[in-house]
Amino acid sequence: MTEKEAIEKIHSVYPTGCKNGLENMRALMGRLGNPQEKLTMVHVAGTNGKGSCCAMIERMLRAAGYKTGLYTSPYIEVYNERIRINGEPIAGDKLAALVESVWPAVEACEKDGVQITEFELGTALAFCCFAKEKVNVAVIEVGLGGRLDPTNIITPAVSVITEVGMDHMQFLGDTIEQIALEKAGIMKPGVPVVLGRQEKAARGVLLAAAKGKELPILSLTAENVKEERTRIAFDVAFGGERLKALTVSLCGRHQADNACAALGALLALKKKGMKIPTSAVRAGLADVHWPGRLEYFGRVLLDGAHNDPGVRALCGYLDRWMPKENTVLISAMMRDKETEKMCQRLAARVRCVVCTQPNIPRAMPAGELAKEFEAQGIRAYAFAHVKDALEEARRLAGPEGWVLGLDIQAQAVANTNARLAAAGLEAIGRAVQADHANLAAYLPAGGIDAAVFNFGYLPGADHHQFSTPATSLPALEAALAALRPGGLLAACLYSGGPNGDGEKKAVLAWLERLPLTRYTVLEARFANWAETAPLPCFVLKNP
Repeated sequence: MTEKEAIEKIHSVYPTGCKNGLENMRALMGRLGNPQEKLTMVHVAGTNGKGSCCAMIERMLRAAGYKTGLYTSPYIEVYNERIRINGEPIAGDKLAALVESVWPAVEACEKDGVQITEFELGTALAFCCFAKEKVNVAVIEVGLGGRLDPTNIITPAVSVITEVGMDHMQFLGDTIEQIALEKAGIMKPGVPVVLGRQEKAARGVLLAAAKGKELPILSLTAENVKEERTRIAFDVAFGGERLKALTVSLCGRHQADNACAALGALLALKKKGMKIPTSAVRAGLADVHWPGRLEYFGRVLLDGAHNDPGVRALCGYLDRWMPKENTVLISAMMRDKETEKMCQRLAARVRCVVCTQPNIPRAMPAGELAKEFEAQGIRAYAFAHVKDALEEARRLAGPEGWVLGLDIQAQAVANTNARLAAAGLEAIGRAVQADHANLAAYLPAGGIDAAVFNFGYLPGADHHQFSTPATSLPALEAALAALRPGGLLAACLYSGGPNGDGEKKAVLAWLERLPLTRYTVLEARFANWAETAPLPCFVLKNP
Protein backbone atom coordinates (compact mmCIF):
# COMPACT_ATOMS: atom_id res chain seq x y z
CA MET A 1 0.00 0.00 0.00
CA THR A 2 1.31 3.45 -0.95
CA GLU A 3 0.93 6.60 1.10
CA LYS A 4 -1.63 7.94 -1.39
CA GLU A 5 -3.66 4.72 -1.21
CA ALA A 6 -3.54 4.82 2.59
CA ILE A 7 -4.92 8.34 2.75
CA GLU A 8 -7.62 7.45 0.22
CA LYS A 9 -8.65 4.56 2.47
CA ILE A 10 -8.80 6.87 5.48
CA HIS A 11 -11.08 9.24 3.59
CA SER A 12 -13.20 6.37 2.25
CA VAL A 13 -14.84 5.47 5.55
CA TYR A 14 -17.92 7.17 6.97
CA PRO A 15 -17.39 10.95 7.33
CA THR A 16 -16.61 12.17 10.79
CA GLY A 17 -19.68 12.90 12.82
CA CYS A 18 -20.92 13.12 16.39
CA LYS A 19 -22.50 9.87 17.61
CA ASN A 20 -24.35 8.87 20.73
CA GLY A 21 -21.66 6.78 22.36
CA LEU A 22 -18.15 5.34 22.32
CA GLU A 23 -19.14 1.73 21.63
CA ASN A 24 -17.87 1.73 18.05
CA MET A 25 -14.49 3.12 19.06
CA ARG A 26 -14.18 0.58 21.85
CA ALA A 27 -15.09 -2.23 19.44
CA LEU A 28 -12.40 -1.15 16.98
CA MET A 29 -9.70 -0.78 19.62
CA GLY A 30 -10.67 -4.10 21.14
CA ARG A 31 -9.99 -5.81 17.81
CA LEU A 32 -6.61 -4.05 17.74
CA GLY A 33 -5.62 -5.22 21.21
CA ASN A 34 -6.28 -1.90 23.00
CA PRO A 35 -2.81 -0.41 22.48
CA GLN A 36 -3.97 2.85 24.16
CA GLU A 37 -3.95 1.05 27.51
CA LYS A 38 -0.16 0.69 27.28
CA LEU A 39 0.44 4.45 26.91
CA THR A 40 1.03 7.34 29.31
CA MET A 41 -1.16 10.10 27.94
CA VAL A 42 -2.21 13.71 28.41
CA HIS A 43 -5.78 14.41 27.26
CA VAL A 44 -6.63 17.99 26.21
CA ALA A 45 -10.13 19.37 25.54
CA GLY A 46 -11.44 22.91 25.12
CA THR A 47 -13.08 25.20 22.59
CA ASN A 48 -10.00 27.28 21.87
CA GLY A 49 -6.33 26.92 22.64
CA LYS A 50 -6.22 23.14 22.98
CA GLY A 51 -4.00 22.70 19.92
CA SER A 52 -1.52 25.33 21.13
CA CYS A 53 -1.60 23.80 24.61
CA CYS A 54 -0.86 20.34 23.16
CA ALA A 55 2.05 21.72 21.14
CA MET A 56 3.52 23.36 24.26
CA ILE A 57 3.18 20.21 26.38
CA GLU A 58 4.79 18.09 23.68
CA ARG A 59 7.67 20.51 23.11
CA MET A 60 8.50 20.84 26.82
CA LEU A 61 8.41 17.06 27.30
CA ARG A 62 10.70 16.62 24.32
CA ALA A 63 13.07 19.24 25.74
CA ALA A 64 13.12 17.17 28.95
CA GLY A 65 14.40 14.19 26.95
CA TYR A 66 11.19 12.19 26.55
CA LYS A 67 10.05 10.51 23.34
CA THR A 68 6.69 12.05 22.48
CA GLY A 69 3.61 11.34 20.43
CA LEU A 70 1.20 14.12 19.42
CA TYR A 71 -2.28 13.62 17.96
CA THR A 72 -4.15 16.72 16.77
CA SER A 73 -6.77 17.75 14.24
CA PRO A 74 -7.43 19.05 11.70
CA TYR A 75 -4.36 19.13 9.49
CA ILE A 76 -3.28 22.18 7.45
CA GLU A 77 -1.36 20.74 4.50
CA VAL A 78 -1.09 16.94 4.72
CA TYR A 79 -2.90 14.28 6.73
CA ASN A 80 0.38 13.09 8.26
CA GLU A 81 0.44 16.23 10.45
CA ARG A 82 -2.22 14.68 12.70
CA ILE A 83 0.19 12.05 14.02
CA ARG A 84 3.63 13.21 15.14
CA ILE A 85 6.59 11.45 16.72
CA ASN A 86 9.06 13.75 18.47
CA GLY A 87 7.51 16.70 16.70
CA GLU A 88 7.76 15.23 13.19
CA PRO A 89 4.72 14.16 11.12
CA ILE A 90 4.51 10.43 10.56
CA ALA A 91 6.44 9.37 7.45
CA GLY A 92 4.40 8.33 4.42
CA ASP A 93 5.65 4.73 4.38
CA LYS A 94 4.90 4.33 8.10
CA LEU A 95 1.40 5.74 7.64
CA ALA A 96 0.78 3.30 4.79
CA ALA A 97 1.99 0.35 6.86
CA LEU A 98 -0.15 1.50 9.76
CA VAL A 99 -3.33 1.74 7.67
CA GLU A 100 -2.61 -1.68 6.16
CA SER A 101 -2.28 -3.24 9.62
CA VAL A 102 -5.42 -1.58 11.01
CA TRP A 103 -7.69 -2.05 7.99
CA PRO A 104 -8.68 -5.69 8.68
CA ALA A 105 -10.08 -4.58 12.04
CA VAL A 106 -12.10 -1.84 10.31
CA GLU A 107 -13.54 -4.37 7.86
CA ALA A 108 -14.35 -6.82 10.67
CA CYS A 109 -16.20 -4.09 12.55
CA GLU A 110 -18.22 -3.21 9.48
CA LYS A 111 -19.18 -6.88 8.96
CA ASP A 112 -20.57 -6.83 12.50
CA GLY A 113 -22.59 -3.69 11.69
CA VAL A 114 -20.18 -1.33 13.47
CA GLN A 115 -19.69 1.72 11.25
CA ILE A 116 -16.29 3.37 11.81
CA THR A 117 -15.96 7.10 11.12
CA GLU A 118 -12.93 8.80 9.64
CA PHE A 119 -12.03 10.43 12.95
CA GLU A 120 -12.36 7.13 14.82
CA LEU A 121 -10.03 5.53 12.30
CA GLY A 122 -7.53 8.39 12.60
CA THR A 123 -7.59 8.13 16.38
CA ALA A 124 -7.02 4.37 16.22
CA LEU A 125 -4.07 4.92 13.87
CA ALA A 126 -2.55 7.37 16.34
CA PHE A 127 -2.93 5.01 19.32
CA CYS A 128 -1.42 2.12 17.35
CA CYS A 129 1.44 4.28 16.10
CA PHE A 130 2.34 5.60 19.55
CA ALA A 131 2.29 2.13 21.05
CA LYS A 132 4.44 0.72 18.25
CA GLU A 133 6.92 3.60 18.55
CA LYS A 134 7.00 3.15 22.34
CA VAL A 135 6.65 6.83 23.11
CA ASN A 136 7.14 7.90 26.71
CA VAL A 137 4.16 10.27 26.63
CA ALA A 138 1.39 10.78 24.08
CA VAL A 139 -0.43 14.13 24.00
CA ILE A 140 -3.97 13.67 22.68
CA GLU A 141 -6.20 16.51 21.48
CA VAL A 142 -9.98 16.04 21.65
CA GLY A 143 -11.64 16.34 18.25
CA LEU A 144 -15.12 17.59 19.21
CA GLY A 145 -16.60 18.17 22.65
CA GLY A 146 -15.19 15.60 25.04
CA ARG A 147 -17.72 13.21 26.54
CA LEU A 148 -18.54 11.45 23.25
CA ASP A 149 -15.31 12.15 21.39
CA PRO A 150 -13.53 8.99 20.15
CA THR A 151 -10.40 9.96 22.09
CA ASN A 152 -12.37 9.67 25.33
CA ILE A 153 -11.87 5.91 25.63
CA ILE A 154 -8.48 6.60 27.23
CA THR A 155 -7.54 6.96 30.88
CA PRO A 156 -4.81 9.59 30.82
CA ALA A 157 -2.25 10.60 33.43
CA VAL A 158 -3.76 14.11 33.44
CA SER A 159 -6.73 15.83 31.77
CA VAL A 160 -6.60 19.44 30.58
CA ILE A 161 -9.51 21.72 29.64
CA THR A 162 -8.61 25.01 27.96
CA GLU A 163 -11.01 27.91 27.36
CA VAL A 164 -14.63 26.84 26.84
CA GLY A 165 -16.70 28.95 24.45
CA MET A 166 -19.67 28.84 22.12
CA ASP A 167 -18.98 26.52 19.18
CA HIS A 168 -20.47 23.38 17.63
CA MET A 169 -23.76 24.20 19.34
CA GLN A 170 -25.66 21.76 17.10
CA PHE A 171 -23.75 18.94 18.80
CA LEU A 172 -22.79 20.24 22.24
CA GLY A 173 -25.67 22.49 23.36
CA ASP A 174 -26.64 26.11 22.97
CA THR A 175 -25.47 27.43 26.35
CA ILE A 176 -21.97 27.80 27.78
CA GLU A 177 -22.98 25.57 30.69
CA GLN A 178 -24.09 22.72 28.41
CA ILE A 179 -20.89 22.94 26.36
CA ALA A 180 -18.74 23.02 29.50
CA LEU A 181 -20.49 19.88 30.75
CA GLU A 182 -19.60 18.09 27.50
CA LYS A 183 -15.96 19.13 27.90
CA ALA A 184 -16.04 17.94 31.52
CA GLY A 185 -16.86 14.50 30.15
CA ILE A 186 -13.11 13.79 29.74
CA MET A 187 -12.63 13.83 33.52
CA LYS A 188 -11.82 10.35 34.85
CA PRO A 189 -11.82 8.98 38.40
CA GLY A 190 -8.48 9.53 40.09
CA VAL A 191 -7.05 11.60 37.19
CA PRO A 192 -5.99 15.19 38.04
CA VAL A 193 -7.62 17.96 36.03
CA VAL A 194 -5.97 21.17 34.80
CA LEU A 195 -8.33 24.06 34.10
CA GLY A 196 -7.25 26.84 31.78
CA ARG A 197 -8.67 30.33 32.02
CA GLN A 198 -12.48 30.16 31.86
CA GLU A 199 -15.53 32.37 31.82
CA LYS A 200 -17.31 32.34 35.17
CA ALA A 201 -20.25 30.19 34.02
CA ALA A 202 -18.04 27.57 32.37
CA ARG A 203 -15.62 27.46 35.30
CA GLY A 204 -18.48 26.84 37.72
CA VAL A 205 -19.64 23.80 35.74
CA LEU A 206 -16.11 22.40 35.42
CA LEU A 207 -15.32 22.86 39.11
CA ALA A 208 -18.58 21.19 40.10
CA ALA A 209 -17.86 18.22 37.81
CA ALA A 210 -14.36 17.79 39.23
CA LYS A 211 -15.62 18.12 42.80
CA GLY A 212 -18.30 15.51 42.14
CA LYS A 213 -15.60 13.04 41.10
CA GLU A 214 -13.29 14.16 43.94
CA LEU A 215 -10.53 15.00 41.46
CA PRO A 216 -7.47 17.12 42.20
CA ILE A 217 -7.67 20.43 40.33
CA LEU A 218 -4.69 22.42 39.07
CA SER A 219 -5.01 25.98 37.80
CA LEU A 220 -2.05 28.28 37.10
CA THR A 221 -2.21 32.02 36.43
CA ALA A 222 0.12 34.08 34.26
CA GLU A 223 1.47 37.25 35.83
CA ASN A 224 3.36 40.25 34.42
CA VAL A 225 2.46 39.31 30.85
CA LYS A 226 4.55 41.25 28.32
CA GLU A 227 3.70 41.03 24.66
CA GLU A 228 5.86 41.62 21.60
CA ARG A 229 4.67 41.26 18.03
CA THR A 230 5.85 37.64 17.66
CA ARG A 231 6.21 36.37 21.24
CA ILE A 232 5.12 36.83 24.83
CA ALA A 233 6.77 36.61 28.25
CA PHE A 234 5.21 36.05 31.67
CA ASP A 235 5.84 34.94 35.26
CA VAL A 236 4.13 31.99 36.92
CA ALA A 237 4.19 30.03 40.18
CA PHE A 238 5.17 26.51 39.15
CA GLY A 239 5.04 24.03 42.00
CA GLY A 240 7.32 25.32 44.70
CA GLU A 241 9.18 27.82 42.56
CA ARG A 242 8.44 31.05 40.75
CA LEU A 243 9.44 31.09 37.10
CA LYS A 244 10.13 34.58 35.81
CA ALA A 245 10.15 35.87 32.25
CA LEU A 246 9.14 32.61 30.58
CA THR A 247 9.16 33.26 26.84
CA VAL A 248 6.66 31.67 24.42
CA SER A 249 7.46 31.88 20.71
CA LEU A 250 3.79 32.30 19.70
CA CYS A 251 1.82 35.47 19.02
CA GLY A 252 -0.92 36.85 21.23
CA ARG A 253 -1.47 37.46 24.94
CA HIS A 254 -3.95 34.56 25.09
CA GLN A 255 -1.01 32.18 24.63
CA ALA A 256 0.04 32.97 28.20
CA ASP A 257 -3.20 31.29 29.36
CA ASN A 258 -2.58 28.30 27.10
CA ALA A 259 0.98 28.06 28.40
CA CYS A 260 -0.31 28.03 31.98
CA ALA A 261 -2.63 25.13 31.13
CA ALA A 262 0.33 23.29 29.56
CA LEU A 263 2.45 23.97 32.64
CA GLY A 264 -0.33 22.61 34.83
CA ALA A 265 -0.19 19.35 32.87
CA LEU A 266 3.58 19.15 33.35
CA LEU A 267 3.20 19.84 37.07
CA ALA A 268 0.77 16.91 37.32
CA LEU A 269 3.25 14.68 35.47
CA LYS A 270 6.05 15.80 37.81
CA LYS A 271 3.93 14.81 40.79
CA LYS A 272 3.66 11.34 39.20
CA GLY A 273 7.45 11.06 39.15
CA MET A 274 8.46 12.41 35.75
CA LYS A 275 11.63 14.51 35.70
CA ILE A 276 10.97 17.84 33.98
CA PRO A 277 13.63 20.43 34.88
CA THR A 278 13.01 24.15 34.68
CA SER A 279 15.53 24.38 31.84
CA ALA A 280 13.30 22.09 29.72
CA VAL A 281 10.27 24.23 30.50
CA ARG A 282 12.07 27.36 29.36
CA ALA A 283 13.62 25.78 26.28
CA GLY A 284 10.38 24.09 25.20
CA LEU A 285 8.19 27.19 25.46
CA ALA A 286 10.80 29.34 23.74
CA ASP A 287 10.96 26.93 20.79
CA VAL A 288 7.32 25.88 20.38
CA HIS A 289 5.75 26.23 16.93
CA TRP A 290 2.09 25.77 16.04
CA PRO A 291 1.23 26.47 12.38
CA GLY A 292 -1.75 28.57 11.37
CA ARG A 293 -2.15 30.38 14.69
CA LEU A 294 -1.18 34.01 14.23
CA GLU A 295 1.63 32.89 11.97
CA TYR A 296 3.49 35.42 9.80
CA PHE A 297 4.42 34.82 6.17
CA GLY A 298 6.08 38.07 5.20
CA ARG A 299 3.29 40.65 5.12
CA VAL A 300 0.59 37.98 5.50
CA LEU A 301 -0.69 36.99 8.94
CA LEU A 302 -2.44 33.59 8.98
CA ASP A 303 -4.83 32.64 11.77
CA GLY A 304 -7.30 29.78 12.05
CA ALA A 305 -9.84 31.55 14.29
CA HIS A 306 -13.14 29.83 13.49
CA ASN A 307 -15.50 30.79 16.31
CA ASP A 308 -16.34 33.92 18.26
CA PRO A 309 -13.89 33.37 21.16
CA GLY A 310 -11.11 32.74 18.62
CA VAL A 311 -12.05 35.84 16.61
CA ARG A 312 -12.12 37.86 19.84
CA ALA A 313 -8.52 36.82 20.57
CA LEU A 314 -7.52 37.61 16.98
CA CYS A 315 -9.12 41.06 17.18
CA GLY A 316 -7.26 41.80 20.39
CA TYR A 317 -4.00 41.07 18.61
CA LEU A 318 -5.02 43.22 15.63
CA ASP A 319 -5.88 46.10 17.96
CA ARG A 320 -2.41 45.99 19.47
CA TRP A 321 -0.24 45.28 16.44
CA MET A 322 -2.00 45.86 13.11
CA PRO A 323 -3.70 49.25 12.73
CA LYS A 324 -6.95 49.28 10.80
CA GLU A 325 -5.56 51.59 8.13
CA ASN A 326 -2.89 49.03 7.20
CA THR A 327 -4.94 45.84 7.29
CA VAL A 328 -6.75 43.98 4.49
CA LEU A 329 -8.61 40.86 5.66
CA ILE A 330 -9.06 37.63 3.70
CA SER A 331 -11.92 35.72 5.28
CA ALA A 332 -13.75 32.43 4.85
CA MET A 333 -16.37 31.06 7.24
CA MET A 334 -18.68 28.11 7.77
CA ARG A 335 -22.45 28.45 7.65
CA ASP A 336 -22.88 26.87 11.08
CA LYS A 337 -20.79 29.49 12.93
CA GLU A 338 -21.81 32.78 14.59
CA THR A 339 -21.03 34.62 11.36
CA GLU A 340 -22.81 37.89 12.16
CA LYS A 341 -21.02 38.31 15.47
CA MET A 342 -17.63 37.42 13.98
CA CYS A 343 -18.10 39.75 10.99
CA GLN A 344 -19.04 42.57 13.34
CA ARG A 345 -15.87 42.13 15.38
CA LEU A 346 -13.57 41.88 12.36
CA ALA A 347 -15.15 44.70 10.34
CA ALA A 348 -14.29 47.21 13.06
CA ARG A 349 -10.59 46.37 12.81
CA VAL A 350 -9.72 46.23 9.10
CA ARG A 351 -9.75 48.56 6.10
CA CYS A 352 -11.60 46.16 3.79
CA VAL A 353 -12.38 42.45 3.38
CA VAL A 354 -11.79 39.95 0.59
CA CYS A 355 -14.15 37.00 1.03
CA THR A 356 -13.57 33.48 -0.26
CA GLN A 357 -14.66 29.92 0.54
CA PRO A 358 -13.13 26.48 1.09
CA ASN A 359 -14.26 23.58 -1.07
CA ILE A 360 -16.42 21.86 1.56
CA PRO A 361 -20.23 21.60 1.93
CA ARG A 362 -20.31 23.61 5.20
CA ALA A 363 -18.68 26.64 3.62
CA MET A 364 -20.57 29.91 3.36
CA PRO A 365 -20.41 31.11 -0.27
CA ALA A 366 -18.06 34.05 -0.72
CA GLY A 367 -20.87 36.28 -2.00
CA GLU A 368 -23.02 35.66 1.08
CA LEU A 369 -20.09 36.31 3.40
CA ALA A 370 -19.34 39.58 1.59
CA LYS A 371 -22.95 40.69 2.20
CA GLU A 372 -22.53 39.86 5.90
CA PHE A 373 -19.48 42.13 6.08
CA GLU A 374 -21.09 44.93 4.04
CA ALA A 375 -24.01 44.88 6.48
CA GLN A 376 -21.41 45.99 9.04
CA GLY A 377 -20.57 49.04 6.92
CA ILE A 378 -17.29 47.83 5.39
CA ARG A 379 -16.28 47.32 1.75
CA ALA A 380 -16.13 43.63 0.86
CA TYR A 381 -15.11 41.71 -2.27
CA ALA A 382 -16.03 38.10 -3.15
CA PHE A 383 -13.87 35.45 -4.87
CA ALA A 384 -14.79 31.77 -5.01
CA HIS A 385 -11.16 30.64 -5.24
CA VAL A 386 -8.64 31.27 -2.45
CA LYS A 387 -5.81 32.02 -4.90
CA ASP A 388 -7.85 34.80 -6.55
CA ALA A 389 -8.76 36.20 -3.12
CA LEU A 390 -5.11 36.34 -2.08
CA GLU A 391 -4.12 38.12 -5.30
CA GLU A 392 -6.87 40.70 -4.81
CA ALA A 393 -5.88 41.26 -1.18
CA ARG A 394 -2.28 41.85 -2.24
CA ARG A 395 -3.47 44.36 -4.84
CA LEU A 396 -5.60 46.20 -2.30
CA ALA A 397 -2.77 46.23 0.23
CA GLY A 398 -0.46 47.78 -2.35
CA PRO A 399 3.00 46.76 -3.53
CA GLU A 400 5.57 45.19 -1.27
CA GLY A 401 6.99 48.62 -0.63
CA TRP A 402 4.89 51.05 1.41
CA VAL A 403 5.31 54.29 3.29
CA LEU A 404 3.58 55.06 6.58
CA GLY A 405 3.51 58.50 8.15
CA LEU A 406 2.56 59.32 11.75
CA ASP A 407 1.81 62.75 13.14
CA ILE A 408 0.10 64.05 16.26
CA GLN A 409 -1.67 66.81 14.30
CA ALA A 410 -4.80 66.08 12.29
CA GLN A 411 -3.92 68.89 9.89
CA ALA A 412 -0.60 67.32 8.91
CA VAL A 413 -2.21 63.90 8.40
CA ALA A 414 -5.00 65.31 6.24
CA ASN A 415 -2.58 67.33 4.10
CA THR A 416 -0.29 64.33 3.57
CA ASN A 417 -3.08 61.94 2.59
CA ALA A 418 -4.58 64.53 0.22
CA ARG A 419 -1.23 64.93 -1.55
CA LEU A 420 -0.78 61.13 -1.77
CA ALA A 421 -4.24 60.75 -3.29
CA ALA A 422 -3.63 63.54 -5.79
CA ALA A 423 -0.44 61.80 -6.89
CA GLY A 424 -2.19 58.40 -7.15
CA LEU A 425 0.01 56.93 -4.42
CA GLU A 426 -2.61 56.05 -1.79
CA ALA A 427 -1.97 52.32 -2.38
CA ILE A 428 1.60 52.55 -1.15
CA GLY A 429 1.49 55.49 1.23
CA ARG A 430 -0.78 56.77 3.98
CA ALA A 431 -0.55 58.95 7.08
CA VAL A 432 -2.09 58.19 10.46
CA GLN A 433 -2.81 60.48 13.39
CA ALA A 434 -1.11 58.80 16.32
CA ASP A 435 1.42 59.39 19.06
CA HIS A 436 4.78 58.25 17.75
CA ALA A 437 5.42 56.60 21.12
CA ASN A 438 3.18 53.81 19.77
CA LEU A 439 5.24 53.39 16.61
CA ALA A 440 6.04 49.72 17.33
CA ALA A 441 2.38 48.81 16.78
CA TYR A 442 2.59 49.97 13.17
CA LEU A 443 5.81 48.31 12.06
CA PRO A 444 6.69 44.77 10.94
CA ALA A 445 9.54 43.39 13.05
CA GLY A 446 12.86 43.68 11.21
CA GLY A 447 11.05 44.52 7.98
CA ILE A 448 11.52 48.21 7.19
CA ASP A 449 14.19 49.85 5.07
CA ALA A 450 14.17 53.36 6.53
CA ALA A 451 12.68 55.45 9.32
CA VAL A 452 12.65 59.25 9.17
CA PHE A 453 11.96 61.55 12.13
CA ASN A 454 11.45 65.30 11.95
CA PHE A 455 11.35 66.69 15.48
CA GLY A 456 9.90 70.18 15.80
CA TYR A 457 6.82 72.26 15.00
CA LEU A 458 4.56 71.90 11.99
CA PRO A 459 4.74 75.23 10.16
CA GLY A 460 1.50 77.14 10.52
CA ALA A 461 0.01 74.59 12.96
CA ASP A 462 -0.71 74.47 16.67
CA HIS A 463 2.54 75.14 18.54
CA HIS A 464 1.02 73.90 21.80
CA GLN A 465 1.37 70.34 20.46
CA PHE A 466 4.90 68.98 20.46
CA SER A 467 6.81 65.82 21.24
CA THR A 468 8.95 65.17 24.31
CA PRO A 469 11.85 62.81 25.03
CA ALA A 470 9.38 60.60 26.94
CA THR A 471 7.69 59.73 23.63
CA SER A 472 10.45 60.40 21.10
CA LEU A 473 13.02 58.01 22.60
CA PRO A 474 10.63 54.98 22.66
CA ALA A 475 9.73 55.79 19.05
CA LEU A 476 13.39 55.83 18.04
CA GLU A 477 13.97 52.53 19.86
CA ALA A 478 10.98 50.96 18.07
CA ALA A 479 12.18 52.19 14.68
CA LEU A 480 15.67 50.85 15.28
CA ALA A 481 14.28 47.43 16.23
CA ALA A 482 12.09 47.39 13.11
CA LEU A 483 14.95 48.19 10.71
CA ARG A 484 16.29 45.38 8.59
CA PRO A 485 20.10 44.88 8.61
CA GLY A 486 21.47 47.61 6.34
CA GLY A 487 18.46 49.82 7.04
CA LEU A 488 18.75 53.56 7.79
CA LEU A 489 17.25 55.76 10.49
CA ALA A 490 17.32 59.53 9.97
CA ALA A 491 16.34 62.17 12.53
CA CYS A 492 16.39 65.95 12.08
CA LEU A 493 16.74 67.69 15.46
CA TYR A 494 15.75 71.28 16.24
CA SER A 495 16.67 73.50 19.18
CA GLY A 496 13.83 75.99 18.89
CA GLY A 497 10.73 76.30 21.08
CA PRO A 498 10.15 75.44 24.73
CA ASN A 499 11.00 71.77 24.29
CA GLY A 500 13.36 71.58 21.34
CA ASP A 501 16.69 71.97 23.10
CA GLY A 502 15.91 69.35 25.75
CA GLU A 503 14.66 66.87 23.14
CA LYS A 504 17.73 67.48 20.98
CA LYS A 505 20.11 66.80 23.90
CA ALA A 506 18.21 63.66 24.91
CA VAL A 507 18.30 62.23 21.37
CA LEU A 508 22.01 63.03 20.97
CA ALA A 509 22.76 61.25 24.24
CA TRP A 510 20.76 58.26 23.02
CA LEU A 511 22.69 58.20 19.74
CA GLU A 512 26.02 58.26 21.57
CA ARG A 513 25.07 55.17 23.58
CA LEU A 514 24.40 53.00 20.53
CA PRO A 515 27.06 50.25 20.27
CA LEU A 516 29.50 50.68 17.40
CA THR A 517 29.46 46.95 16.67
CA ARG A 518 25.81 47.16 15.63
CA TYR A 519 25.29 50.72 14.40
CA THR A 520 27.13 53.46 12.53
CA VAL A 521 26.02 56.91 13.74
CA LEU A 522 26.64 60.23 11.92
CA GLU A 523 25.81 63.86 12.74
CA ALA A 524 25.68 66.39 9.87
CA ARG A 525 26.41 69.78 11.48
CA PHE A 526 26.20 73.11 9.65
CA ALA A 527 29.65 74.72 9.75
CA ASN A 528 28.47 78.29 9.10
CA TRP A 529 25.16 78.42 11.04
CA ALA A 530 24.17 78.99 14.66
CA GLU A 531 23.71 76.21 17.21
CA THR A 532 19.97 76.50 16.62
CA ALA A 533 20.36 75.17 13.07
CA PRO A 534 18.61 71.90 12.20
CA LEU A 535 20.88 68.94 12.98
CA PRO A 536 20.39 65.91 10.66
CA CYS A 537 21.51 62.64 12.24
CA PHE A 538 21.79 59.20 10.63
CA VAL A 539 21.99 55.65 12.02
CA LEU A 540 22.99 52.74 9.78
CA LYS A 541 22.05 49.32 11.15
CA ASN A 542 25.13 47.28 10.34
CA PRO A 543 24.46 44.25 8.08
